[in-house]
Amino acid sequence: MSSIHIQGMRFRAYHGCIAEEALSGTDFEVSVLAHMPMVKAASTDNLHDALDYCAVYELVKEEINIPSKLIEHVAGRIYNRMKQFDYITECHVQVSKLNPPVNGYITQSTVVYNGE
Repeated sequence: MSSIHIQGMRFRAYHGCIAEEALSGTDFEVSVLAHMPMVKAASTDNLHDALDYCAVYELVKEEINIPSKLIEHVAGRIYNRMKQFDYITECHVQVSKLNPPVNGYITQSTVVYNGE
């Protein structure tokens, strides 16, 4: 099965269990890996036969802007919305919190969700 990987969508959002995160926000990066047939798009060169990156970006932006305590919850919501594209056979949603506020240094904390 072919796949498309839309990587590095960056947002400032207000997810987390720490009160400071709800006030000042944190930077997040989201990537979506979607498995789907691409034979038609490869031969027609028509956007209607492919996954529209702009539609995926807008969907992710809508979900990332809804505050949650857990990035697992954010990833699950994005995954559920990706089901609207009925030609996707499998989907993986990766949500990374960049420089999370911990008592130490971490570049990012990442969840990869595939519906399981």
